[in-house]
Parts: sequence; C-alpha cells; structure tokens
Amino acid sequence: MSRVQLVRRALLASVAALPFAMGVVHGHTYKADGLKVDHPYATPTPSGEKNSAVYFRSLENGGKNADALIGARADVAGRVDIRRTEPGSAVPEDLVIKEVNLPSGKGPSFRHDAASGYHLLLVNLNAPLKNGDRFPIWLTFRHAGEKKVMVWVQTPRGSQAPQHDHKH
Repeated sequence: MSRVQLVRRALLASVAALPFAMGVVHGHTYKADGLKVDHPYATPTPSGEKNSAVYFRSLENGGKNADALIGARADVAGRVDIRRTEPGSAVPEDLVIKEVNLPSGKGPSFRHDAASGYHLLLVNLNAPLKNGDRFPIWLTFRHAGEKKVMVWVQTPRGSQAPQHDHKH
C-alpha cells in the first residue's frame, strides 16, 4: 500500500471517529459520563407562539452512581424550565421543578406522548421553530456537569401538534 493510501485511510478513520470523540453517536444519540440522551427534539411553533418544548426519546444514566438534571439553557429562548406534566385534569398541568433524579438505569419519561413525564419548556423564543430546524441546548447535571446536545425540530409522529399547548 502506498504512503498516500495509508494517509488517506488514516484520515478517513479519524473523521469516522470524530462523532464518538465529541460524545455523539449515529442516530442522534449523545453519550457522556454514563449519561445517554437519545433523540432530543422540539415541537414546531405555530405563528405567534412564544414557547415550545424539548423532549427526548429517552434519558438514561448508565453510570453506577445516581445523577440529576438540574438545569438547561438554549440560545433560542429567554429561559428553559424543567417541567413535569401532571395528569388527572381535562388539561394536563405542568409544574416547574428544580431537578429530575436520574438513578442508575433507565430514566424517567421525557416523551411528548407520555401521560405523565417531563419536558423542557423553551420560554420566550427568539424566533418561531420550524420543522427541520436544529439548535444546541446545554443540559446541566449535578455530577456530570454541562453537556451540549443538538435538538431537532419536528412534528412528533402520529400527531400534528404536541399533546398540550405551551402557553404557560
């Protein structure tokens, strides 16, 4: 094999390994310090809506020790609240909470279609979110620190809108 072929092969291997070095795994999954954030996504906003929500297909703690999601921030919004949906009324009620405990293993639900679970509320958006947009969000964990993940804006499968509005 020629020197050029060896260099080309080494370069391709380095580029292929780059997403793993950055904590990103193919399939829109982010892993770091035992934490796994699978498919972070936000819902598009109708005209005039100033809030939206960020969900995850799953949020898991593969480490041996418990951790907690204690905050989040995103440049697309004035602030980001951690919210818990409380079922039981005609309109689900969202409560602002300070943290989400993440024991070792499978984490709590952060899905848009969960009757009871969590989401991140993007408050006072700078601009409407449209299908296909992407933006970074920084998740803050008690022990793992701050982790950046990329959020994709999409209409959830099987629905034209999120389960409840975000005019909190």
